[in-house]
Amino acid sequence: MHSDQRFKKQSSSDNLISVNVTQAYSVCNKAQWLKVLHLNAQSIGNKTTLVNDLIVELDADIAFITETWLKPKGDEGIVSQLRVRPDGYAKPLNFAGTTGQSGGGICVIHFESLGVQWPTLWPQGSVFRGSAKFC
Repeated sequence: MHSDQRFKKQSSSDNLISVNVTQAYSVCNKAQWLKVLHLNAQSIGNKTTLVNDLIVELDADIAFITETWLKPKGDEGIVSQLRVRPDGYAKPLNFAGTTGQSGGGICVIHFESLGVQWPTLWPQGSVFRGSAKFC
């Protein structure tokens, strides 16, 4: 039996849902691609130059850096080093990991021209949840 036939026999569309795409999901209502970078840094402390270079080389519009291992207080200098970045990028948003524990943390860097707004952010120490609005 051909592999495609075997897949068709085992697959089911019963668990698929329909997703209505609205204007809120488009980027400025333009037909363009958004270049997104996700990087698991496993401690960004000594990697700020590498991260900046990677963002430039890949021409990322928005970068999500996870496992930054930054503390809510005391690591502001590391985040400010990410400020030494290419022209056009907004100030990095840093969300430290859970209070009193090591690891975790998220940092978001994006082009200012995207007009990203972060209207909903849960307090430090909770699971990171957020939403972004473009333009």
